[in-house]
Amino acid sequence: MKYIIYFGLMLAFVSCQKEDLSFEITNPANFKRYDEPVFIDINKLPDDITAATYACFVGEKEIASQLIDKDGDGNKDALFLLLDLMPEETIKLLIKKVDKKSDYKTRANVRFGKRKPPYDEINSYQRVKTNDSIKASALFLMEGPAWENDRVAFRNYYDERNGIDIFGKRVETMVLDSVGIDGTNYHKLSDWGMDILHVGKSLGAGAIALQVGDTIYPIRDLQNSQYKLIEDGPLYASLKLIHNNVLIAGRKYNIEQLISIYGGEPYYISDVYISGIQGDEKFVTGIVNTHSDQLSKVNIGSLMIFSTYAPQAEDKKNLGLAIMINKNDFDSVVRDSFPTKNIEETYMISMNLTKDKPVNYRFYAAWETGFSSFRNENYYTSFLKREAEKKSTPLLVK
Repeated sequence: MKYIIYFGLMLAFVSCQKEDLSFEITNPANFKRYDEPVFIDINKLPDDITAATYACFVGEKEIASQLIDKDGDGNKDALFLLLDLMPEETIKLLIKKVDKKSDYKTRANVRFGKRKPPYDEINSYQRVKTNDSIKASALFLMEGPAWENDRVAFRNYYDERNGIDIFGKRVETMVLDSVGIDGTNYHKLSDWGMDILHVGKSLGAGAIALQVGDTIYPIRDLQNSQYKLIEDGPLYASLKLIHNNVLIAGRKYNIEQLISIYGGEPYYISDVYISGIQGDEKFVTGIVNTHSDQLSKVNIGSLMIFSTYAPQAEDKKNLGLAIMINKNDFDSVVRDSFPTKNIEETYMISMNLTKDKPVNYRFYAAWETGFSSFRNENYYTSFLKREAEKKSTPLLVK
């Protein structure tokens, strides 16, 4: 009998373990961390996490969370949170089944809308085969898909240009659902902010290019390109730009760019997958330098930061722009004398390509009109260094 009782207790214990799961999350650094991203692999979560309702708690306080598809393959694969931790602090995170989650503040958003009322959301649309911005703006709000968090917003020109632009924000609320509708002009400063970057023929805010042999080709003039929404908040948002049969130097490549953004910091993350590489290619991205005469480079831990700080914003104010990459991926800073196919006014960074592995980078945009602390270049530089320190010493999840 005692064995039956023991077995019953064990079943009850296992059942409890399935429904209530705890993690210890530690900040190993000697500095505070606010809105620090946490990804918990779905394989470490309850088996019914995608079907049942679970919420996260620290003590009695519910913490906003979101189940996400991190790699963009169509399947949920991680639980995402944003946490605040003091230096060297360890907190206990409890995940338990609930009847209903709280309503969480929206801190990340994707918007791809039709230009005409009622501005319906676009789920699927072939990229426009023209570099004429007038045609793109006649079809789409903001000329293409846009993504934002509570610090900054970006947009992709959904035509042959395939550029990336920046909307500077002055508010923490989500604004893209109303930007570009009739009666508004995002080229003029408003309460929420404005379009702050002149992209032209540059790589703008981290647009993509490919070096084949001794020439760099922007990923433009696309004949078969689609958009796919992956996640749409409230904490984490992502989209995928899919380019099939991209013809470069007589070769064909398939290129997918997974773009993600989450609350708290003024950057987006880009993961670029390229199939069809033959071994003599390099991936290239860059920062527009229309009004900048210096590119700074800093190595911190396992990361490298390339940054500018200059009056590059359309309101003539200072704008800090930066790209953060893994040190092992770095190849070179491309000099102006290197031949390109119609890329102008750009600091270009080339990165090594590995078969079946994405190229990863973060693009930062810090506008002084949006957040007054970025009026100071020393603060901006210190901010980027701290960002690299955080990424080099990630939170420990046990």
